Formats: sequence, structure tokens, C-alpha cells
Amino acid sequence: MTSTSPSTISVPNQSLPAYLFRNLDQLQDRPALIDGVTGKTLTFKALYEEAQSLAAGLIDFGVSRGETAAIVCANSIEFVVFYLATTWIGAVLSPMSPLLSNSEIRAQILASNASYLMTDEQSIEKGLAAMEGTGIANLLSTRPGNKILTLQSLTTSKPFSPPHLDPHSDLAVLPFSSGTTGLPKGVQLTHTNLVTNLVQLSAVEPVSMEDTFIGLLPFSHIYGLTVVLNLGLANGAAVVLLPSFKKDLLLKSMQTYGVTRAHFVPPIIRILAQSEDLVDYDLSSLQVIVSGAAPLDVSTARQCAQKLNCVVKQGYGLTESSPVTHISPDPPPPVKIGSVGPVLPGTECRIIDPQNGGILPPGQSGEILVRGPQVMQGYLNENEATQATLTSDGWLHTGDIGYQDEDGYLFILDRIKEMIKVKGYQVAPAEIEAVLMSHQAILDAAVIPSPDADAGEVPKAFVVSSIILTPESVMEHVAAQLGPIKHVKKVAFIEKIPRSSSGKILRRVLIEQERAASNE
Repeated sequence: MTSTSPSTISVPNQSLPAYLFRNLDQLQDRPALIDGVTGKTLTFKALYEEAQSLAAGLIDFGVSRGETAAIVCANSIEFVVFYLATTWIGAVLSPMSPLLSNSEIRAQILASNASYLMTDEQSIEKGLAAMEGTGIANLLSTRPGNKILTLQSLTTSKPFSPPHLDPHSDLAVLPFSSGTTGLPKGVQLTHTNLVTNLVQLSAVEPVSMEDTFIGLLPFSHIYGLTVVLNLGLANGAAVVLLPSFKKDLLLKSMQTYGVTRAHFVPPIIRILAQSEDLVDYDLSSLQVIVSGAAPLDVSTARQCAQKLNCVVKQGYGLTESSPVTHISPDPPPPVKIGSVGPVLPGTECRIIDPQNGGILPPGQSGEILVRGPQVMQGYLNENEATQATLTSDGWLHTGDIGYQDEDGYLFILDRIKEMIKVKGYQVAPAEIEAVLMSHQAILDAAVIPSPDADAGEVPKAFVVSSIILTPESVMEHVAAQLGPIKHVKKVAFIEKIPRSSSGKILRRVLIEQERAASNE
């Protein structure tokens, strides 16, 4: 079965910033961004002017069309201004989580061939350390210092004239994803890719200037960038920015600013569903919670919906598809608990037999493939990985297993790919295994996802060692080299790692053993 939305879309030939501010005349004095910590508010007009002033300054500084600027920054007004300014001049933004380690940031700077790096104040030291040996001479940040230039010093009062861009071929952002297998790769997303996804979402998500979003999901992740920041700005909604998850601050911000639509990952929804103090806050303005980045279990969805008296629904997508391909509708159409909904307008989905590639009928599970104008151009400098992921006629292999019902609603069952999803972030087992193998006493290692009530999944390491090690020493070895999301949380010592005849780790064997042991 190939599922196609009956709706059609018309995508304007505009750059991403031009599309986001297309209704500026009507929105000028309405709030665009609200800092949930300080209360500072930027109207659409002020945001437009600040982004254009920085864009003109970046051109004077030497940033040019096609160059890549990396950013390590929590959600903030400065992040948004730099993002808009960078993409307005045709440069490419490569976002990174502040949770990454110095070496991980350096690796992405090198892989993306970034010429510039911007951080917030909290990540300055990390940025200075990471840019050593990369060719980046000065850090762009929010406070001055040695080898640091402030964004304020780069702004100019010169009139800004946007350079001519080709939205279909000019890249806007370069997020990194592990894809179906392997280490992180740069996902090439053009202005048209991102604008298309906004047009698609806007056709089915009833967002207006009367809405207020909560900007908790990190904008360094494509889910937060597209579905929260871009979608909010594109439809005139205010976005309340939060740098990290603190339950009391989140609930207070939702109450103070009358948040109407919230986008979360399952661990946060689970916390809300289990909280007893929600009655202390007035959350009556909240209408919809959208869950994404990882599967949300049915019981948690129902519990949260009942407790907050709102709709709780799911969406689905990948970094490689800008990211959304499916989303459950707002009522009155049915919100099928457990489903991620039908395809977006202009998108196709089919389920195939992973063994022979045959298209499967409704109700039968197989690999999910999607196709649409929001799908990436390919991985940066990774032709082999691109060819393994994108077919010659544009179908994107998701590596996920699922099925469609008779109405075209998609249900996700499992993953072919071996990614571990920690709080919605993809973690590559191969990356952790490489770090484990750098330990002089570890002879062999394998990493699998292990269920966790708070994070959804956490990395569990199976280790073959030459001497007696403690689980703590193994965890510390990984923690010293990788960011917190990739830290090993469980360790088992075994005599032999199961491998195929070609030497490939048989992680499925370990996962099955893990499940069997938990059922005993």
C-alpha cells in the first residue's frame, strides 16, 4: 500500500527567512519571541530588524553564501537572530547540542567544513576548546573575550540587501544525523526543503497568530527548529523560549503566557502525566500536546490527556525529511492513540518487505519508506550512505518498521536501524563502541538500547575485558569522551560478543537475550 495525501500544496520560491516574515505587515507589533526566564520580548518587527542588522554585519565580517556556520547554543533570542541572519545571507547553519563534548563539537566542525562558530555564554569555554585545530580564528558569542567577537559588535546600521539565492539548491541548515546506521552525517536541507515542510504542516495544523508555543525542545534538533520555531514564526504565533527542562519553570511559563500548543518528547509527557502538582497551575489555555522524536506509549498519552484536559497526539519524521512526514490531526478527525497519523500533503508513504522490497498491504508490517519535496538532498560528502538511504526515484528508507491501517494512519512498531533513542536524541552504538574499544583492558564491546522509564532508552554496554573491571570504570571511560546523552548507563561483562561470519555485531541477539532475561 502506498499512502498519498489527497491534499495538494503550493510552495513559494522563497528563502526560509523571506517565507517566515512574509506577513510582517500584519504582525509587526505582535510578540514573536519571549524569553521564558527573563521575560524579554521581541516583536516580529524587532526580530526582523535585529536579524537583518546582524546579516549585514556578517557580510561585512566576511561570511558569504555557501559557507557553513556552526552553532552551539541553548534556545535563546540570540540563537534565533543568528540563525535567521545566517540563512538570510545564504550561509548554512550547522546546529549542535550544548550537551556534546569538545571532541564531538570539533568533529562536526571539521565534518561540516564550518568557517565560523557561535556559542552562548554557557558554552564559550567548550567552543574555544573545540575550535582549536579547525582553522576557526575567532568565536562568535554573547560576551567579549580573548578570541571572542560579540554578536552585538558585528551588527551594523547599514541597509541589508539579501543576496540572490536559489531556494531549491542553496542549503539552509546542515544538522547531523546517524541515519539508519553508522556515525553522524551532515543532512543537507535546502531552503525549499524547510519551507515545504512548513507549508505542509500549516495545511493540517491549525496554527494562527492567536497561538502561543512553548520553545522547550532544543532548536539544535530539527524537531524543535522546524515544528516549534519555524512553524510558530511562519504562522504569527509567539514562541516562549526555555533553555532547558525544569518542570516548575515550564509550568509557570505555560501559565504566564497562556501556551496553547506544546511540543514535547515522551519523557517530558511522562513526567507531566505522573505529576501531582499540575493543579497548582492554570493550564486551561493548553489545547494540544504534540509528541515526537520517539514513540509515546498509549497509557501515558491517555493519562496526560486526561490530566491536562487537552489533545495528546503524535507526529513522525526524520532529520532527513526536514523532519515531518506524518502527524495526527486535531479533532474532529480521529486522533488514533498509538498512531503517528496520516501523511502530510504532498508526501507519499509505503510499507515494504525488508527482504524483497515488495509493497505490503494495509495491516502488514514492514519497513517504512517516504517520499516528498521535504526530503533531503543527501548526506554531505557521503555518497555511499546517500545511495543506501535514498532510492533513485526519491524514496527515503527510514529504517523503521511499521504498518498503515485502512485509513492510511501509520503505526510505528520497531526499528531496523540500531539507533538508541535517549530522550528523543539518536545515539549511534558504533560511536560508543569505538570509545569503549579505546580502553586498553577492553577486548571487545557491543552497545544496545535498554528500556528506561525516564529516557525511553539508554545505552547498555556488553564488554569483554582482559582484566576485572567495574561497571563504574567503564561508564567513566565513556563519560570522559562523550556528551551526557551518549553515556553508558548499564554494563554487562560477557565472554564473547556475538558476531556474524563477516564480523558484524549481532546486536539483535543481545537485545533478544535482554528481553528474555527481563521476562524471567
